[in-house]
Amino acid sequence: MFNISNFLAKFSNLRNNAFVVRDAFIQVAQDVAGITLLGTQVEVKAGVARVQAHSMIKNVLHIKKEAILEVLRQKGVALKDIK
Repeated sequence: MFNISNFLAKFSNLRNNAFVVRDAFIQVAQDVAGITLLGTQVEVKAGVARVQAHSMIKNVLHIKKEAILEVLRQKGVALKDIK
C-alpha cells in the first residue's frame, strides 16, 4: 500500500533545492549589493551560483561575494561559491 507520508517526506526539506537557493541568492544580492537579477540569469548547481549577466554586475558580485555568502549562511542556505 502507498504511504502518503513517505511520499511527502521528500518535500519537507526544500531548503537546499536549487530553486529555493537561487531565489534566496537573488534576494540577498539585491539587499547586499543593490543588484537586481532575474531568475534566468542565475543557475545553481552543486552549491555554486553561476551568474550570466553583464561583466559590471559580475564584478560587483565578486567584490561583495563574502558579504553575500555570509548572509546566505546566516539564513541557512547552502551556497559555496559565486561564479
